[in-house]
Amino acid sequence: MFGSEAIQFSPVGEPSRSRCVRYRDRDVPPTQDVGETILLAKFPRICYILQIADFRLIDMKHLTVLYAEALMEQHITDAQWEHFWENGYVRIGQVASDAELADLQQHMDDIMLGKAPLDYDKIMMQLDREPGKNSPGPQSRGHKGATLLYRKIQNLELDAYFLAYLQKPIFREVCAKIYGDGTPVACFRAMFMNKPAHEGTYLVWHQDRWTDLDRDPRITIYTALDAATIANGCVHIIPKSHSSLINPSHGSGFLSQEHIDEIVANATPEPLELAAGEVVLLHNWLLHSSGTNQTEIPRRAFSVCYMHGETRSRHGSTFNRVFGEGSLSLADLSMHSAPVGAV
Repeated sequence: MFGSEAIQFSPVGEPSRSRCVRYRDRDVPPTQDVGETILLAKFPRICYILQIADFRLIDMKHLTVLYAEALMEQHITDAQWEHFWENGYVRIGQVASDAELADLQQHMDDIMLGKAPLDYDKIMMQLDREPGKNSPGPQSRGHKGATLLYRKIQNLELDAYFLAYLQKPIFREVCAKIYGDGTPVACFRAMFMNKPAHEGTYLVWHQDRWTDLDRDPRITIYTALDAATIANGCVHIIPKSHSSLINPSHGSGFLSQEHIDEIVANATPEPLELAAGEVVLLHNWLLHSSGTNQTEIPRRAFSVCYMHGETRSRHGSTFNRVFGEGSLSLADLSMHSAPVGAV
C-alpha cells in the first residue's frame, strides 16, 4: 500500500540485537505481539499499530516515516502556545516530510478520480459545482464521478494515508494539551477542502461550532496541500476573535449580516497564506472566511477537527476515536477495498 519494498521482522519476543530490524545502522525491535499486529514502540512518543503479514513484513516507506518522527521529535514551543492562547491560532510549520506530502497530494487526486482502495460508500463527497448549476452539489456518501472538481470530501479518517497523518505524535501532543493527558479524542470531521482553479465557493464569516453536539470541539488542525494565497482563496482570519461565541443560536456558527457589519467591518482580517505542507492550529471559535480561486492553481487542504472522545450528538451521529482507548488503527481499515469500477 505504501510502497513495494519491505523489510522482515524476526520472531516476536524479548527485544535483542538478533531480533531487531537493522535499518540505517539503527536497531528497531518489535516489542509486543498484539494478535495479528505488532506494536512498534522503540521510541518514546511513537505508538503505532501496523498490520503485518505472516512473514512479519513491514513496509519500508512506513518504517522510514517512523524513523523520521523518532529522530525529529517535533514539538510546539511555549512561545507558540502563548501565541495560540492570545490570538486563536498558531503556525506549526511543515509536519509531513516532502515525500509524505507528495503522497498525500497524489492520493487525494486518486480519491477524487475513483482510483483509491477505499470504501466510497462511507465517504462524504461534494462537488464544487452541481452539473448544470452554478452552486455546490449535495454532500452525500459515495463517489460523484472521476473529476478533480470536488469541494469537500469527509470521513477521511477511514483512509489509511490520512489516518496515519492525523495520528502523528505532534497532533497527539496538541490534543493532550487541549483536552488533557489520557483523555480520549475523537474526530468530528477529517475533511478535504478544495477550491479548484478558477472555481471555489465563497465561505461566509463563521466560527466552527455545532449545536448538535453536547460540547464544543475546541481545535482544528489545518494542513495546506497546495500553497494557499490571497489569489487562490486562502482562509482569512480575525485574530483574537476566539474568546466567546458570537451567534450561538446558529447551528453551524455562521454570523448574520448584522454581526458582519458590526464586527468584521470594524476589524482587520488577516490572510492566512501558507506554503504547501504548512500546518496551522486553529481555535474553533476563531472567526474565519474564504473567497474564490482566481488562479490556475487549486487550493487544496486537509482539515481535522479534534474533539473530546465523550462528545455526543443530539441526533445520534457517531464519531471515530483517533487517540486513546478504542481509537482507529490501520489494522481496523480494510486493506482490500477496491477503486470505483473495479471488479
